[in-house]
Amino acid sequence: MKTKLNPVWQVIGVGFIAGMRSVLAPAITSHLLSRSKAKNLEGSLVAFINSGTAAAILKVCAAGELVADKLPFAPARTELLGVAARCISGGLSGGALAKSNRKNGWMGAMLGATAAIAATYACYYLRKSIVKHSGIYDPVIGAAEDVLALGAGLAIINSV
Repeated sequence: MKTKLNPVWQVIGVGFIAGMRSVLAPAITSHLLSRSKAKNLEGSLVAFINSGTAAAILKVCAAGELVADKLPFAPARTELLGVAARCISGGLSGGALAKSNRKNGWMGAMLGATAAIAATYACYYLRKSIVKHSGIYDPVIGAAEDVLALGAGLAIINSV
């Protein structure tokens, strides 16, 4: 039996995913919304995320991000640009999901952005701590984080 996830938890979930992988959250959101063709996004600031084209482009970008994250020259997500990207990603995804569920889009954006910022720092320090204390090579822990982010995204998609 499939359980429908409360829209607030959907927003928090995509915000958390944005903190782990900035492009994955809008890719998941776009995939989900383009499948359902949510009518209440028409004419809004986030209407573009409702298209199959946006979903395809974001999926390709998200796949690239999963690879780029493991490269030695990848900047820390806690640098200003990384935090800003995750905040915008979480806000965009959270706002679109909230609006598609007939909730306040601005509140969804704020909740998604807040979850993204919290996850940015929580996941960064958790990953660094695991690498330090386990001796496991950082890209391996990064790949485990990818699996966690993808699994959370699939759970959100399958709960609608």
